[in-house]
Amino acid sequence: QNPITPLTFLSFARTIQSHPNPRSLKQEFLYSQEVLEIIEEAYEMLGFDDQSFLEFFWMMRTLFLGYLNSMLAKIPRCGLFHTVSTGYSGLLSGILKDRYPTAPLLLTEHGIYTRERKMEIALRDWPDADPDDPDPISATGKYREIWSHSFSFMSQICYSAADLIISLSQSNNRVQFLEGADPKKITTIRNGIELHKFSYKHRPKPSEKPRIGFLGRIVRIKDVKTLLRAASVVVSKFPECHFDFGGGTEEDPEYYEECEKLTYFLGLRPSVTFWGKVNPKTFLEKIDIMVLTSLSEGQPLVMLEAMARGIPIVCTNVGGCKEIIEGHKEDHLGLCGIVTRQVNPGETAEAILSLLKNISFFSSCSQNGRKRVEMYYDQDKVITSYRNLYRKYLGIDGEEANQQRNRKSA
Repeated sequence: QNPITPLTFLSFARTIQSHPNPRSLKQEFLYSQEVLEIIEEAYEMLGFDDQSFLEFFWMMRTLFLGYLNSMLAKIPRCGLFHTVSTGYSGLLSGILKDRYPTAPLLLTEHGIYTRERKMEIALRDWPDADPDDPDPISATGKYREIWSHSFSFMSQICYSAADLIISLSQSNNRVQFLEGADPKKITTIRNGIELHKFSYKHRPKPSEKPRIGFLGRIVRIKDVKTLLRAASVVVSKFPECHFDFGGGTEEDPEYYEECEKLTYFLGLRPSVTFWGKVNPKTFLEKIDIMVLTSLSEGQPLVMLEAMARGIPIVCTNVGGCKEIIEGHKEDHLGLCGIVTRQVNPGETAEAILSLLKNISFFSSCSQNGRKRVEMYYDQDKVITSYRNLYRKYLGIDGEEANQQRNRKSA
């Protein structure tokens, strides 16, 4: 009846791990009469008794299986643990930290995993959702609430166990704090790219037949439909423009089909090409403006790669995108593109048109982007930052670290 806390969960996980026969324990949890009775009790207590019990049973079983597999995982002994998300990875990391409390635990969130999962959960259709219910809270159904709470709980376990919590931007640091992370643990290490792989080409103005590019997976969280609607506005004023979409379509084929249908509906077929998976360097060579209309991001490398090539950017204000375009507190280089609100085809179209019409602004964005990547987003600097962190938490000074690297090289 009482809500479970991270501490009580970890205590329970300890009990599970000490079981002499984990395989039989898993069978017991999944198929025993006692567990079935617990699910039946939860079915009534949570108010699902007007819903299909079979759907509820499989939902609870699927949810619990992820927790159970984490609790039953073999735990290696390490000097330091480093996880790159919360979720099930963060859940296991919390269990590892509980088992080896003296081993430092670092968390790097490239995107805020909990927020992204909640977004995907909100976009899904659930069997208990009622679109005719005037109450927006009850209309979404209880399954959404259970899954959302589950991912929040996993992040709480990871945040509380971590010695250091890293994100890629100051804006995401704030989100981590709102999701329950201790502000004293939070810091920023920006991602970087291998600059030598992306030769700079100053673009003083757009091409005579401008090409607008999107590079990423064709999935819902990238909100490709907003860019297609923006393309309709741009093409009506600049018919010579072409929109190129590079990225895999197989992850969410239903969404890709919806995008194809929208392309035809908007009359964009001659002005839009879905290329599927592409070579990023080859793709960037023919692009004048890069556009991302994502609903959520961490710190998109594709933006940095485009900026390194001198390509101005239009992007939504998610994750670290605004910081990349406008700079952070110590960065006064100037704009390298335009930031828009999410799900706003009008603003996206206006931003693209502004870059096409304002030649001097377009040129300065091309220059500022390359300068910003060189100064703040060089991969060598990122590697050095993490290497220094590992030394600090492992208690290795610079001389000892050099000796270790020399021994490994030998």
